Amino acid sequence: MGKAKLKILELEVPMDSFSVYHDDGFVEDAIEHCTRLDRKYGLREGRIRMRAAELRLLKIKHAGIGGCYDRYEKGCEDHHHIWYFDTGFDPNNIRVRAHEETHALDGLGGLRLLEQRIFEEHGLNLDLSSYIDRRNDERVIGRVGEEMVADLGSVYALLKYGFDPREILEDGLKREGFEKALKIYGG
Repeated sequence: MGKAKLKILELEVPMDSFSVYHDDGFVEDAIEHCTRLDRKYGLREGRIRMRAAELRLLKIKHAGIGGCYDRYEKGCEDHHHIWYFDTGFDPNNIRVRAHEETHALDGLGGLRLLEQRIFEEHGLNLDLSSYIDRRNDERVIGRVGEEMVADLGSVYALLKYGFDPREILEDGLKREGFEKALKIYGG
């Protein structure tokens, strides 16, 4: 049994023997990186082309996207990947990376570890899973909740590293989930 080391959140998540965690680091080109991963894990070419088109649209619609968490199945293993762009601004890099690490933490079943840290360091008793609606197989219903929980991870990390999360919001980040996360923290 291994552990996933989430560097920015400073958490180690126990993993079962069928899970593998990959922090792919900063990437230059999301489409190229995702296409490489999709091929590595055996996705069909039609799906790979569709995903590349989705990423092009996402890039156009949401210039603020900073990274991604993906889970792939290969044989009996689950591979959890995160990657992110270098924004050139340390607090924003921390925000983005913590956001993706929190998605991975959720995917690995370790949200309780973050809840415990938030309680120990900030006195907030949160049930992060309660914000995510997992009834829908496609998880469409729960997307806003998942993003807000990932943003709670970002707020936690920014505070941990001595940055004011409100400054990130003022720096152009206008995301509903991030604003809700700030309110939960009392900011």
